[in-house]
Amino acid sequence: MLDVGHYINQFFAGIGGEQSANLPPERRDGPVGPGRALQTLLKGSGAVVSTLICGDSFFSERAAEARAAVRTWMEEVRPDLVIAGPAFAAGRYGVACAEVCRQAAELGIPAVTGMHPENPGLLGYKAAFVVPTSDSATDMARALSVMFPLGHKLASGDPIGPAEVEGYLPRGVRRPGVRGEIGAETHGPAIQDRDPGRHVRSSPACTPGRRCAPRENRRGHNRGDCAPRKSRSPQTVQ
Repeated sequence: MLDVGHYINQFFAGIGGEQSANLPPERRDGPVGPGRALQTLLKGSGAVVSTLICGDSFFSERAAEARAAVRTWMEEVRPDLVIAGPAFAAGRYGVACAEVCRQAAELGIPAVTGMHPENPGLLGYKAAFVVPTSDSATDMARALSVMFPLGHKLASGDPIGPAEVEGYLPRGVRRPGVRGEIGAETHGPAIQDRDPGRHVRSSPACTPGRRCAPRENRRGHNRGDCAPRKSRSPQTVQ
């Protein structure tokens, strides 16, 4: 069974809007607000065991206290997975969600959040797993449906694929990978397609995976014969 901890702000907890943004961290057992939809996605494989609620202004203006409360919550609850938000386009909420993910990472707890690609929270902790969302809460159901499977894989220790496959925003992490074609085969046609009316002449034909050097070397051997080319492992972005 997967124990999930969920972080949300005062608005999504149903406490209030800006007038309640100074709400100090408050812990509740079980799911609250969008956590109920998250609970449905678990389908018996786990439960949202605890929810931490904090006002956006409190987290922004009293960051040290908020960080300490988040860390204490995680240390005491010890969830298998932390879901933060999603924050959509709300800037202060996004910054808080990013910090929650940072605190989780420092404690060795997998964490996932969601926010709009232009949310300033993305600058707070660039190593976070962030699922892109729209700018409004109308995208809640879809966002959670992507966030939870990704979080489940992280919590289970399963290998995480590239960002474009798993559905999260690239984190700038490059890992060795294998592709079926070399770079010239992949990008050559794309370059030619940029101007269909212009013929692009390639270098002399070689056997795929080999290179040609038409001049002779110092020993007089004809280097026009194709020589093996050192291959480089392509990289995938995560």
